Amino acid sequence: MTNGLKCNTTYAMTNVSSLMFLFPRTTNEVTCSRNPLLASLQLQIDNKPYPDKPFSSIEKSHTIYNITNAGLDNLFSPSKEFAYSLEYNEIDTNSIIGKAGNGKYIPPLKDNTSYCFLCSTERLSGYGTFCDGITKDNAHVTLSGTLLIPNNEHPYITNPLTKESNDRCPIMLVCQDCFWRCTLQGGCEYICNNKYFVREKTGTD
Repeated sequence: MTNGLKCNTTYAMTNVSSLMFLFPRTTNEVTCSRNPLLASLQLQIDNKPYPDKPFSSIEKSHTIYNITNAGLDNLFSPSKEFAYSLEYNEIDTNSIIGKAGNGKYIPPLKDNTSYCFLCSTERLSGYGTFCDGITKDNAHVTLSGTLLIPNNEHPYITNPLTKESNDRCPIMLVCQDCFWRCTLQGGCEYICNNKYFVREKTGTD
């Protein structure tokens, strides 16, 4: 990761509706993830990009993209911790004294360890209506981005407090949804890729 990030993997997907990426910085960080401070951040699944155009992880559009894909832009809203984790970054002038003095690292004012990069693979306007997640035996997944600041000063690569090098790769989490439709005529039907498979007849109960 001298100049940036590029991770590749192959994954068998069944009705995958979203992929989430976490960015731990040490082996001890199992559930902690902070903003990776990357430019040109983008996911590709079989060369299809998410989002359509890469963005920086400190752009406003990046925050909106994550909140929208999490379904937290309408009826529900993000927690203060999640919103802060998406927006906060260590290259902000308020979080690094180096802009005005000795260059020491200043910890965030709040918990910023709930960051994630969340990509939805189905239509966001069709929750509960469209079930068009990805189903493929060998889907090729690529996550890429470039560093916003030099390698030796980047907090994702070198811990600003201990000066230790990061030995962790991003963690990919896969959301595989299961949809059912229950009707008086057809009973309970399992839905996958907008196709219906009858699992159990319930009659007219």
